[in-house]
Formats: sequence, structure tokens, C-alpha cells
Amino acid sequence: MSGELYMPAKANGPVPALVLKHGSGGLQGPIGTNIRKWAATFTGWGIAAFVVDSFGPRGITSTGADQSKLSSWADVADALSALKVLAADPRIDKTRIGIVGWSRGGGVAWKTALETIRKSILADGVKCAAHVVFCGGAEFQYRDRATDQSPMLFLHGEADDYVLIGRMHEFAD
Repeated sequence: MSGELYMPAKANGPVPALVLKHGSGGLQGPIGTNIRKWAATFTGWGIAAFVVDSFGPRGITSTGADQSKLSSWADVADALSALKVLAADPRIDKTRIGIVGWSRGGGVAWKTALETIRKSILADGVKCAAHVVFCGGAEFQYRDRATDQSPMLFLHGEADDYVLIGRMHEFAD
């Protein structure tokens, strides 16, 4: 995992932050450009943004045609590692770090809310303050649905023919 940290230009004291998690297209081309535009938008609002790259360091450009190129759990571990790095940065308010994920990254955004998963990677009590899921998949449902109790926002389009809304809607309910 590697990442790019975007800080607000006029940060005054510890600022809130967001972990930004890409989907199957990684950070190459227009998708990466759009995620970096989101980072710039957030910093304009006074929020730091940490753009996580789970593919580049592993020599992966895309998983769109083959999701088995990288376990989704590696993505989750990367996102939680980014959370831990941000929480240790004195410029960041560790109680106000959220996550935003798109498609494959949206699945990561909701999985980081599951307590069993979070606690298996982070033992120090750090957690996301909010989870924003754009078109995230919920192809697997877990028996243990205990969450970190932080707010979750699910955004999805019914016309999405790659990540179907049905199971995500069921999970969100």
C-alpha cells in the first residue's frame, strides 16, 4: 500500500480527514484523476484526504476483469493501515477520520465498519468516524454484523450493471 496525503492549505490545528479508497480501476487514468479531484475538493473544505493505492505497489493496474488479482481483505487492511497512519499524525484529529470508497473501494468502506474486522487489524481503538459507500458491493454477508456504530451513507445507482444494488440494499437495511 502507498498513499498520497492532501492537506488543507490553511490548516489550523488538527483537521478532520478522509481515507479515499479506489475501485477496480485503481488510480490510473480518469478514475485516478476523479479521486484526486475529490481529494482537492475535500481539502478545499478544510478536510485532509489520504488517497490509498492498493494496486500500484503490487504491480496491479486493474481488477475489473479479474477480482482475484487482489483479495478484498488486502484492500481492507490497506484502508485500516491508512487510518492508523492518519490517527498518529498530529495534524489530523484522530476522532474525525472517515472513509469514502467507490465500487470495490465502497465494499472496503463498509467492511471497515465491522468490529471483528477492524479489531483484528487495529488493536488500539482507532476507528472511522464515518463510512461513505459509493456503489459498494455486498456480495458476501457476515453473521457478525456488529459495527463501530459510526454513521454509514450508502449511495448507489439502480442502473449500475457491474455492482448490483440488491444485496447492498439488503445489507444497508
